[in-house]
Amino acid sequence: MASKCNPFRYPGEVSDNQQPGYYNPCGALAWAMFNDSISLYNSKGVLICDGTQFTANGTNLTSDNQCHKSGIALNSATTKSFMPAVPSTKVTGPMWTGDGGTESTDPFYTAGYYFEEPGHKIPITTDEDFIVWEKMAYLADFSNMYRIIDVDLPAGEYTLNITENFNVNAFSGEKHVRLVTRTWIGGRNHILGILLVVLGCVSFVIFVAVLVTGCVMNRI
Repeated sequence: MASKCNPFRYPGEVSDNQQPGYYNPCGALAWAMFNDSISLYNSKGVLICDGTQFTANGTNLTSDNQCHKSGIALNSATTKSFMPAVPSTKVTGPMWTGDGGTESTDPFYTAGYYFEEPGHKIPITTDEDFIVWEKMAYLADFSNMYRIIDVDLPAGEYTLNITENFNVNAFSGEKHVRLVTRTWIGGRNHILGILLVVLGCVSFVIFVAVLVTGCVMNRI
């Protein structure tokens, strides 16, 4: 398997206790997938969105939810880039996925967990949470869409209930929750706006320089 997946290519590779089979998806990015649980309530305690109540394919598990999961990833990613996991023809042994299976009697395999990590699910390759997480950020500060709320949020007080599973203290990181209004071009992104303005200014200066140079050369 690709060396870029090291040390999460095979079950037991990290602990030097390799087991039959291979992970799909593999790699540290999949292993370290964001897994905090976030719920939003209004001032009366009425649930607006429980982000955990969705299956890997986006099915809503509770009628109380006023949000949805399908659509948080780009359509091009869900239809072209991230396909259902298929067994490898180059690696032997069972394919370890979040769906589990019956090819092995290993309890971690059948439950869809990483080897010797009870409760740590292997991501599903078509899960939009995983697809969003796999999108690499160009900067240290980045944001990912979590859920899409289907109702208006009038000004007022809201409560967030967060179960913190994803540890950022190890690398002195920070996590924040933002409620944003998204449009057809996405949400607010001040950094991207600044970059586009700078790029536009540089392009304009280059255009003027080329134009002036052309005029001067024509007169010579």
